[in-house]
Amino acid sequence: MDGQNFSCSELVDTAIRQPTVGSVVKTAADEDPIGLLTVLSLGRHRDLQCVKEVAAYLADHCPTTSARQKLAEAWDASGTGFLVSERLINCPPQLAPPLQQALFDEIAWATEDEPTEELRASFRFRRFVALSRAYCDPAAVLRPPGKRAKKDKEPVVVYARPEDEFFHRHCAWSFTFAVTSRPVRKDELQPLRLVMLLLPEQVAAARVELDATVGNAAA
Repeated sequence: MDGQNFSCSELVDTAIRQPTVGSVVKTAADEDPIGLLTVLSLGRHRDLQCVKEVAAYLADHCPTTSARQKLAEAWDASGTGFLVSERLINCPPQLAPPLQQALFDEIAWATEDEPTEELRASFRFRRFVALSRAYCDPAAVLRPPGKRAKKDKEPVVVYARPEDEFFHRHCAWSFTFAVTSRPVRKDELQPLRLVMLLLPEQVAAARVELDATVGNAAA
């Protein structure tokens, strides 16, 4: 996480131990993964060190007290899922719609097909917290919401993954913060982290727009 210590192996192991929900993307059976998409139940996994580290990292980077409060309420609430999504930057955008369809189909199936009621209940998500990579013009001033002068325009965000543009458009709330672990060189975009809260109906609306824009070979 931007140069900070992070229990990445624990997160990966947790995703692997959840075989019914989530996808690993490879170019061939014997190749290294190029992408991962899954969701972790925070109610079930909140005591994991990696989850605690993500929670602390996000709380430390909230731009306002209000944003920190909203994040804490969502993170601690029953029925929250943490969307884990990572792909190589040059993956084709056409991967996004079928991956999203597979994930949310698997979530729906898990609420009925998991072997215990505890497991089935853990996938009945009421909201999702997503952490994504994005970029903007380094000259843009990212003031906290409500602090921007009326004449200022919102900075143009460049999304690392196509689905994030639609999730951002439909989300209940969001905030961004700059990645400062390395200096931005001339002619480079400023790396950001984008945090969003999405309700299930907002995810559905975003996916409709994603499919219409990019196309969905799995539909």
